[in-house]
Amino acid sequence: KGDLKAKRLKEVTVGLPADAGSLEQLRTAGGAASTLGARVVSVIDRKDDTPVILICCDAAGQFFALSMYNAEQLKVAEALVPLQSVVMISKPHFRQVAVKDTEVELSYPNVRVAHPGDVAVVGGSNLAATAAKPAFTSERASQAPGGS
Repeated sequence: KGDLKAKRLKEVTVGLPADAGSLEQLRTAGGAASTLGARVVSVIDRKDDTPVILICCDAAGQFFALSMYNAEQLKVAEALVPLQSVVMISKPHFRQVAVKDTEVELSYPNVRVAHPGDVAVVGGSNLAATAAKPAFTSERASQAPGGS
């Protein structure tokens, strides 16, 4: 839970939709569930690396990393306000990520979505506008040498 004090942690979990799924429900559902609700705690600055990673907290106070593929970091950071924005994640996929150093193994819960449109900001719209523009399109393919 990082450097969040108990009082601040309680504030982070207040106001999440009552019908929002939890990380534990997602975990016990075998890694996939219909919806997960959470508050965005932080946007990890990874420059242009994929995926965009958000640190989130569900209503039960469980923290997890949200990996959002096909999104632009800058647009996502502009669309969300850490410690205020509440998101509803549709089509979430759970996995426990483990990293082993020479002597220590660390692990953390991770939820991924394939498209930013699967993340909706409560009181706003979904994050589809943050989608990365494809570097390669079928139009470009047909114009390439040897294309049809």
